[in-house]
Amino acid sequence: MSRSAERCRAWARAEALTGPTTPPGERVQVHNPPGAEVGPGQVATWGVATTDRVGGFGWKWEWAGRSSKHFPFDWSGPGG
Repeated sequence: MSRSAERCRAWARAEALTGPTTPPGERVQVHNPPGAEVGPGQVATWGVATTDRVGGFGWKWEWAGRSSKHFPFDWSGPGG
C-alpha cells in the first residue's frame, strides 16, 4: 500500500469460479462448510476478483486476481 492524496474511490468486479464437476451455468458452492465464520446452514461461494482497486483515506492498493470465499450474513441478530 502507498500513501496517496486521491479522493476516496473503489472499483471492484468478480467472477464466480466454475470447474469440471460444476453443472453448466452454476457456481462452485459448498453447503454447510465446516467452521463457517457465519454459523451452520450457510452456503460458501468462491470467486476471483477481476478488478479490485481502491484509493482513499490516504491509501491506495490493487488486489485483482486474488480469490476469496463469500458467505451471506444475517445482520438481524438474535430475536431480530
